[in-house]
Amino acid sequence: MRVWKSLVFPDYLEKRNSPVGSPKRISTNDLFGSTGENNRVEPAANNRKDTFAVGKQDITDDFDMQYHNKLFDKDALFDKWRQKDGGVVKTSSDKLKSSEMVIQSRPTDRGIEFNGEFESDDRIPIKALSLTKRISLFKAAITQGLSYSHVVSVAGTTITQKIIQLIGGSCRINLSNHNNPPQVVFLISAGDCGKVAATSALHLHQHSVNVSVVVFSPPKGCEGVLKILESCGCTVPNGLHGLPDVIDLVVDAIHDRATLVASPEWYSNAMTWIGKCPAPVLCIDPQYPPPAIWESSGPTPKWTCVIGAPLTTQIIGSRMYLVDIGLPKAAFKSEDIPYTSPFLDKFIIPIHARGTDS
Repeated sequence: MRVWKSLVFPDYLEKRNSPVGSPKRISTNDLFGSTGENNRVEPAANNRKDTFAVGKQDITDDFDMQYHNKLFDKDALFDKWRQKDGGVVKTSSDKLKSSEMVIQSRPTDRGIEFNGEFESDDRIPIKALSLTKRISLFKAAITQGLSYSHVVSVAGTTITQKIIQLIGGSCRINLSNHNNPPQVVFLISAGDCGKVAATSALHLHQHSVNVSVVVFSPPKGCEGVLKILESCGCTVPNGLHGLPDVIDLVVDAIHDRATLVASPEWYSNAMTWIGKCPAPVLCIDPQYPPPAIWESSGPTPKWTCVIGAPLTTQIIGSRMYLVDIGLPKAAFKSEDIPYTSPFLDKFIIPIHARGTDS
């Protein structure tokens, strides 16, 4: 300890070894100096003034950028770098753009060897059938175990999901929405599309959507669903005269083949009402006759949902969606219809006529 103090504080050693008098007590002021104003170190007078001062002798000419760029030999520098890398010169073809793949992918061979009148977004062809051929396909599927009630239930549920998406989805149907619930009007006839529409109307009513159902001709086998809708106050007894003024979507389910061929009076009235209604129209599986037999006089719907397989007469100007109802591949094979499932990870997909923009 004494050696350390002698090294750091030499005055301490002299005072301790002094033979005169007794040892003197050393204060901190003696060791470190007083912190009073008398011991303050005054800065130099010109210290602050000359801090950033530059003499005239230190001023040089401006830097000549163009001159020094000419002195820079870029090619020689890159040649020197290439020699360090072993003399490998990379050409521009070795560089990849941001849109190019590092690993070359091989085209997927799906084994599709047929063309169809329609195609999906993934360019999978879809054959269009006549109404007679599609009825035979459905019968073959029922023979193999697919029930008719299952087809109606699945189609109604899938179309309900599409309708919810069209009227706003979760942004429109939620508890925090301060607007009025969506209003959807169903026009139903006695065909298969009427049964699917009745099922869809029941599902929409359970999802807090205001539903108005106009039944022109009750479909057979759908009495239970219609009875539930009537008990919930969804059916409109006055027909087209009792519909609300504000409508978000019209679901057209009156284009079955029997109705179109017979063309009753209520059908023409319904087409006139649809033409005057400003709401968009979704048509469920219209079974149009050939143009030589029947000519459409109503407006073209904005969306068309096709059940199972498209018909040759459904090539119209609306946006078309194909609904998966679980038709087995064996049913297509038994009817000699080339088929590759276009649904992939979905249950309803957009389809396009071949030769049109997707």
